[in-house]
Amino acid sequence: MKYIKIATMAFAALLASSCIDQLDTYPEGGTVTQDQKDDIAAHDPSKLDADLQGMYSSFTGAMNTFGSSANIHFDYSYPAIMMILENCGADMVSKVTGYNWFSGPVNYTAKVYTSEEIKLMWVRFYSTILAANAVIKSVDAETEDVNSQFYLGQAKTMRAFCYFQLAQIFQYTYQGNQDKPCVPYIDENAEGSSFPRATVEEIYGHVMDDLNSALPMLEAAMNEQLERVDKAHIDYSVASGIRARVNLVMGNYAQAATDAQNAIESGRYQPYSMDDVSVPAFNDASANSWIWGLIYTSESYAVQTGIVNWPSHLCSMARNSYTSQGVHRMINSNLWAEIPESDVRKGWWVDEELSSPLTDDLTIDGTAVSKYFKFTPYTNVKFGSNDNDPAATDNAQDYPMMRAEEMYLIMAEAQAMAGQPAVGAQTLQEFVNEYRDPDYVCTATSAEDVREAVWQQRRIELWGEGFYYFDIVRLKKPIDRRNSNFEASVQFLIEPNDPNMIFRLPQSEIQSNTALTEEDNNPSAPLPEA
Repeated sequence: MKYIKIATMAFAALLASSCIDQLDTYPEGGTVTQDQKDDIAAHDPSKLDADLQGMYSSFTGAMNTFGSSANIHFDYSYPAIMMILENCGADMVSKVTGYNWFSGPVNYTAKVYTSEEIKLMWVRFYSTILAANAVIKSVDAETEDVNSQFYLGQAKTMRAFCYFQLAQIFQYTYQGNQDKPCVPYIDENAEGSSFPRATVEEIYGHVMDDLNSALPMLEAAMNEQLERVDKAHIDYSVASGIRARVNLVMGNYAQAATDAQNAIESGRYQPYSMDDVSVPAFNDASANSWIWGLIYTSESYAVQTGIVNWPSHLCSMARNSYTSQGVHRMINSNLWAEIPESDVRKGWWVDEELSSPLTDDLTIDGTAVSKYFKFTPYTNVKFGSNDNDPAATDNAQDYPMMRAEEMYLIMAEAQAMAGQPAVGAQTLQEFVNEYRDPDYVCTATSAEDVREAVWQQRRIELWGEGFYYFDIVRLKKPIDRRNSNFEASVQFLIEPNDPNMIFRLPQSEIQSNTALTEEDNNPSAPLPEA
């Protein structure tokens, strides 16, 4: 039975016009004086729980960016952001149709700075940052109380995570671009309405400062056996995993490998076994491979909307969904062809005959699920239905944010790039042999070749979980959709230095932030041509 602690929050006012509004306003809408905040932190840290829950709820809400009256069915917060990014890439394929709420990312009209997709990403991350700032400002920075440190560590980690994501969306990767403008930085002490773009170097510096400050606090909480409410919350393992990601992007490879190992070992996490992924899965945070995940129940508002949630757009076996109307997410046929038959993950997508060992025996009222859900070639069946029942009508599946598998792949790449390619190759081969493909052999010998082999595994293992776009920007890869199952009109080739590789700051921010002008934005670019 899944459990989530639910707090009712009025979050809509957090970002009515600009990312700098209501810096001293609590997520539930009330305001307090600084003396009251200090008293809360000093005498009863548990009262901060409502603000902490508000911070987390920003990632699982629905219709919390544009409002229900806007009737925008991709407004389901963090998982929708990951879908926007995935659909801008080359490994997730979908039709450009009216029923596809992510057609904009597929055809790149979402890259226009007036788009709702860009506003969604901006508002959701800055809303969460403002909620984290409220918690951080309410706790004495010098506190030695472990409970208070646990709150503070979670809030600092969440703020770091949001800025890290923003930095990867709105500017090119860290290495070689440190001096370029990134995003405005707003901390718990910020005032006014004027925030210029900080540089990439400055944003990553703030991210690392928060993580380096938070990790000892979260480690102290772990040592005192203070446990998070559930896997939707941040703990030492999550913070270690996030810092592993940041260090990988920054090129701090030895530290990235150490952080990834700590993320796994601190919680004794273990990848899904081959048997575990020989059926549709990736829908339940209780799995031992999940380090961090968004948790949904039948009572979650996103679930109660029916179709404004991630399974509606990504799970191919959700009865109450857009996918049930034929709007499936498919793998690039070229990538699927590269997966060996000996790899259990080959079955995460149906073949040209609509067959997969994961779903061939599944039926609804005597009808094969492939026919019931109108599968097309290469449709994904990776993500399981609610309670693994294809006849279920609730879309209460959990969403993966961090898995042990990712940490193994970070370790392999980081070990190789830190000067130990043989060690990295061994880590990669042992992981794939034990958990995915017993016949896999990593033949790479150089650091760069090991990194390339890891990237191939990341494309397969983490498909649909929001990593592809960040990886191609980090590795300076092109987006190549040519000669694939993408519709002809969107078979783009976008080079790594193309302005279309990064997003522009939303027009609403340019208009409301007095430190920004049109000239401060990322350059515009014509839509790519097929």
